[in-house]
Parts: sequence; C-alpha cells; structure tokens
Amino acid sequence: MFKTFLSLQNVTFTKSNQLTFKNLNFQIRHGEQWAILGEIGSGKSSFLECLAGKHFIQEGSIDYHFDRKEIALVSFQEQSKLLDYKELYYQQRYYTSQSEGIITAKEFLYQSLFQQIDSKQLEKITTLLDLAEVLSLEMIKLSNGQKRKLLIAKALLKKPQLLLLDNPYIGLDAPTRQLMNEIINDLINSGLHIVLVTHKDDIPSKITHWALMKDCQILVLHSLEEYRDNNPSEREKNFETHSFSDVYDFKYAIKMNKVCINYGAKTVLKNISWEVKKGEKWAVMGNNGSGKSTLLSLIYADHPQSYANDIWLFDYPRGSGETIWDIKKMIGFVSPELHFYLQQSMTAFEIIATGFFDGFVVHRELMEREVDSIYNFLDYYQINHLADKDFMRLSTGEQRIVLLIRALIKKPALLIMDEPFQNLDKKYIALSLRLLDQYLTKEDTLIYVSHYREEIPQCVTQFLYLSENSLNLG
Repeated sequence: MFKTFLSLQNVTFTKSNQLTFKNLNFQIRHGEQWAILGEIGSGKSSFLECLAGKHFIQEGSIDYHFDRKEIALVSFQEQSKLLDYKELYYQQRYYTSQSEGIITAKEFLYQSLFQQIDSKQLEKITTLLDLAEVLSLEMIKLSNGQKRKLLIAKALLKKPQLLLLDNPYIGLDAPTRQLMNEIINDLINSGLHIVLVTHKDDIPSKITHWALMKDCQILVLHSLEEYRDNNPSEREKNFETHSFSDVYDFKYAIKMNKVCINYGAKTVLKNISWEVKKGEKWAVMGNNGSGKSTLLSLIYADHPQSYANDIWLFDYPRGSGETIWDIKKMIGFVSPELHFYLQQSMTAFEIIATGFFDGFVVHRELMEREVDSIYNFLDYYQINHLADKDFMRLSTGEQRIVLLIRALIKKPALLIMDEPFQNLDKKYIALSLRLLDQYLTKEDTLIYVSHYREEIPQCVTQFLYLSENSLNLG
C-alpha cells in the first residue's frame, strides 16, 4: 500500500477572513499525481493556496509527510506580484527610458531565491523553457507567456517535492504547451509530486488521478467521464444587443505601411504592412514573443513609436492632432496585461461601468439603459450575484469575465481582444463564443488574439500570422 504524502482531515479554511472551505477531506499518496478540474469560482486556485499553507486553518488538520518548505506554487496571483503594478502604468513597458531601475528576469530569480541558485541548473531550466534570451530583459518588458514561464523556472529552481501548478498553460503558444506537458511528465518521472489545475484537454499523460472542485468541495473522480457527467453542457442563450457609442463613419479601422519597432539592436516588428477595413474580423496568431502585444499597442495608442511610423487609425494618420483618448473612445479592449494593472478596490458592477468611459473611472451617473445593459450581460453569464462584490476578491476566472464584459459594454467601433478567455473553463468559453457571434454585426470590427484555434469566434474570417517579427496574411 502506498504511504500518505499529504492529507487534509475535516479542514475548514478561511481566506481574507472569509470562510472558503468547510470540512474538507483530501489525500495524496506517494506516487500520485493529481489534476484538479472545475468551473470558474469553484475554489480551485484557493485550494492550491491552502495546500501551500497560505491560508488560516480554522478547524481540522493538514498533515505534510515531507518538509512543507519544499512546496512551490505557480499561479496568476503569484504572477500578479511579479511587479508592484500600483507603482507602474500600463504603457510603461513600451518606453525604454522609463524601465530603468526595474529588475531583469535574471535578477528576479536570484532575488526571489536569495542567491541560492545552481548555475548549471539555471542554464538547464531556462534553456528548457526557452527563457535564455529574455533573462537580460527588465521584467516589465516580458510578455504574459514569458512571465508565466519565468515563474515556473523559479518554482523548479527551488527543487520542491510538491509542485502546485495553477493553469500553467495559460498564455503559452501551442509548441510551448506541448513542451510544458513533456516537462511535467519528466518532473513526475524524476520523483516530483504535482497537483495541477487545468482544463480536461490539457492533462499530461503522467497524471494519475483527477478531482472535481464544485462549490468549494472536492469530489474524487474515478474517470474523466465522471467530469462530463458532473458538468452538463450549458443551454444555448440569446443575447439582446445595445449600442451606446456614436456611429463612426470610416473606411479603414487600421492601415500600417512598413511599420518597424526596435528597442536598440532588437527588432520586435519588421516591415509590417496591414489593412483592416470597417466590419472585418481578424485573428492575430503567433508564438510567444512574436510581437502580437506590440502590434496591438500601436493600435490602442499605447506605443510611443507609433508616431515614427506610417500608421492610420479610423482614416486619420497618427500625429494629426488626435489624443490617445480620441482613439480609445472608439475601441473596446481586454488583455491579460491590463488585468495585472487593475488594482482598484471597486465592485464588479463598477469595473464594468468604467467601460463606458475608457479609463477605470465612472465619471457620471449611469443612464437607465446603461445599467440595464450591464445586468443583461451579467444575466447572460449567470453571475448577477457578483455585481456588488469587490472585484479584487473574485476568482481570477470571474475577474476575466468582468473585464470581458467591460470591453464589450459600449459596443465599440473596434473591439480588440488579446487572449480574452484565459482562466475560463470550457463552459464560459462556449458562452463567450456564442455571445461574440451574436453581438458583433457586419459593421463591427474585431481584432482577436489567441493561441487556441478552437477559441476563435466563427465570425472571424481573416487571419494574420506573426513569425520572427514579420507578417503573413491568410
């Protein structure tokens, strides 16, 4: 019989002085590798935090049959702490002169691990995760996927016995997701124990056990068929659309002619020529570090080098007297990076309401139809109960839905969605895809970024591929 590695016995946890889990029982035996499945808000991330000893045990006990210091956790919450985002601003990563004093990726690893790093192990892990070339970059300049891989490198450098991975595939391109599976399988073969929160389709072959989180309770599954039985397909819903923005008359939302973006000797985008007509729906694809976020920053008026390039937005050239707010009022925008910088203590309803005003401030009392529209979205996702809750206390998946609604709420002339479904489960991805296909008309323009083909809305008909800083159209 396998010996117990870790066990929870009638445990009641509290998180931020709120009851999270009650009378929770769970056990990991030596040699077992677990995948934790479940819908957003079910308690998956909090469960990993509890295993890591980050929350107060009110009742019961958790027994570690190993040194509990040898636990490493990789999560969105950990990623959001990589930098002090309250002291930074969203566009700062694109200003070379304003990244001085921000630590590099390599400095982060040495500081967070108190210099206790085996140089050979560092080289092995960074090569394995394709991080060697970004170690010299300031943290603020790393892409979302690169930051996630850096956290995994940090976790592995701690040489843990138990590795807790909360959606490690998020923000990773397809080749790196496959590489991540191989890495996880190799780590399991080396004797490491892993508890992994992920989607059913991303479970590595060496995972031996599955469990379902539901309403902060855990159900051990004997097969993945049981997961489908416990998660019936969501019924199709129709969505009533509203338009709040002005009717804008333009032929081209975007025109770029031989655009180049350089940081010193490093070329990020090279000779990019691209046109997006009003009403077109585009998917932008490419591996981590190919320049997708930089391309979007030029459109969303965040990048200072846009003025040095031949770029037209809504039929006007950049630098013709418009302010960035003149541009942003016509655009709805959502991205993982924007999520990091959102640190305000506001209700979910208030966060969505800021979508009418472009920044994260509500400048006036909302009109009745605006309030009705917010609740219409909340009702579509069946999350009305979150309206008055503090955004910062929501689960990461719930926060992502709120930010997705925020981008849609004003029915913008141009909708930019940069990996909008990160941290969402299959149910909410399906709901969101149906929503987009119903919500966007032939007059609405869409730029959509994803690493997953199956997450691209049916309304998308044109594709742009970024590879090695250049562009291919399909």
